[in-house]
Amino acid sequence: LVAEELWARLHIRLDQARFLRERSDRDSLSGLLLRRPFLEALDRYLAAAQRDHGALSLALIDIDRFKKINNEHGHLAGDAVIARFGQLLRQRFRFEDLRCRWGGEEFMVAFSGQTGDFAEIAVKRLLDEFASLDFEIATGGSLRATFTAGVAHHPHDGPSAEALIRCADDRLYEGKKAGRNRVVRWSERLT
Repeated sequence: LVAEELWARLHIRLDQARFLRERSDRDSLSGLLLRRPFLEALDRYLAAAQRDHGALSLALIDIDRFKKINNEHGHLAGDAVIARFGQLLRQRFRFEDLRCRWGGEEFMVAFSGQTGDFAEIAVKRLLDEFASLDFEIATGGSLRATFTAGVAHHPHDGPSAEALIRCADDRLYEGKKAGRNRVVRWSERLT
């Protein structure tokens, strides 16, 4: 009986520790990974892609005119947009794809074993779905939101996570300059 009780207590402690670790690795609003655990996992995915001569793509996503949403409709409306976008990211894509809240209204998705073409198509589908959502606002009515994304592809756009993120960030800002509400993929150069 003592051994069974000890075993049960050990399982409870392990479950509690796992729960706390998962909570500390996730953003409370979006439910997505935070930057540190995302980067740790991305390094593992990138090492596997380099070892196996495989592909890896990532998309850096920024919700368009998010400051305007907060200013005109309040932070609760902005929080609702982020929470729903996090939910979409958790529900779409494959289990092994990494999703994180990069910071503020920016998000990152890494597609293990996938090309830039795949990432572009997947993120464009997400953009279409997100742009069609109505967000209820406290003062009545609703609002819609869009995003802009930059996509980078390993090995074409660089050998390191830092290089890929920089490339995706450059393409994200190219998309913003070109009018927002778009995905700029690895093989595309806007001028």
